[in-house]
Amino acid sequence: MSTATLTDHIQYCTFRLGDLYLGVEVTRVQEVIRHQATTPVPLASPVIGGLMNLRGECVATLPEDLVLVRLGGPSPVVCPNEE
Repeated sequence: MSTATLTDHIQYCTFRLGDLYLGVEVTRVQEVIRHQATTPVPLASPVIGGLMNLRGECVATLPEDLVLVRLGGPSPVVCPNEE
């Protein structure tokens, strides 16, 4: 019988992004927060999904389609003034 140690296993923080079920190694996760409503930013670049309040601080969010593109997803994001 073998004895498994903690170093024999990799733990993942899993989440859904669109239709994908993804995981990140737990050691690379700083914190997990619940989904919150975001406030759109008029005239902002398409790489800004909006703003949210995180413990009294204003934090920019990324749009889901941009994150999917970075992960090799199908829908490209075209930013103004970029070719």
